[in-house]
Amino acid sequence: NRPFIETKYAAYMLKYDT
Repeated sequence: NRPFIETKYAAYMLKYDT
C-alpha cells in the first residue's frame, strides 16, 4: 500500500482538474 503516492496522485488530479 502506498497512501502517499495515492494522495499525491489524487492531489495532482484535483489540482489540474480544470
